[in-house]
Amino acid sequence: MHCELDMVSLGAGSVAGALGVGIAYPLDTLKVKAQVYAGTGRGSSMGAAMLTRRVLSEEGIQGFYQGLVPTMAGQALIKGVLFLAYDSTKTQLELLCGDQLALSSLAIAAAVSGAMASFVCTPVERIKVVMQASSASSFSSPWECLQLVVRDDGFG
Repeated sequence: MHCELDMVSLGAGSVAGALGVGIAYPLDTLKVKAQVYAGTGRGSSMGAAMLTRRVLSEEGIQGFYQGLVPTMAGQALIKGVLFLAYDSTKTQLELLCGDQLALSSLAIAAAVSGAMASFVCTPVERIKVVMQASSASSFSSPWECLQLVVRDDGFG
């Protein structure tokens, strides 16, 4: 029974992560591009509408979705790990503390799940931001982006 619940948590988290990315990704891309343009002085006072027009004119619609597929996969993995770690930790705490968990026990379960998910989240977010910040034609694949980041920055 517990293994089935783990799979449900993993599946629910994965679906939630992928859907969340699919819905919010264009807005997140605009945020990253605004930060990049402001950092280079190429559009520090650009509003959202002007930035949207600029991305459309320079990169087309694909400019809003550069790196979407690996980010969806990454977020599916991140949220799956998050849900699974939370549920598993909560179950173990219930065995130790009884069926009624205190708020502090739920906070511990949340902290453990966040720590576990960070090992997946950090590299996924790094690749996402590098791909979003670049032009739509900069990388032929997320794998190419990952190789470049590892070559230039290493693993540390």
